Amino acid sequence: AALSAKRVASSPSVDNRRALDVTLVESAGYFGGTITKTGMETMGWYRYPGTRECHAGLGREMEKRAERMGFASKWPFNESVCLHPHHFKYVADCLVREAGVRPLLHSRVVEVIMDDGE
Repeated sequence: AALSAKRVASSPSVDNRRALDVTLVESAGYFGGTITKTGMETMGWYRYPGTRECHAGLGREMEKRAERMGFASKWPFNESVCLHPHHFKYVADCLVREAGVRPLLHSRVVEVIMDDGE
């Protein structure tokens, strides 16, 4: 979500005078959620006959980036790409950094403090 928000803010159709300052808060010490925490090697576990494929989006971008970096292998059960969890972490770090998103790892948010609506 943080990467998507940052990309929307920098798109030509958005008033860049109000570009978003995006922070991504993660309780773990790395990005990736279930894939990195459990060692699941593919985001495309659902790619089987009869499913609809999405050829764009952040997941596909991560797979393509991992392939270019030499971090990907073929999933044996369908047409998905496998990323070792440690490689997945690195690819996610690169995308967050390149998007200009501020990462807060080992962190949790419990309340928002606002001053005059900001």
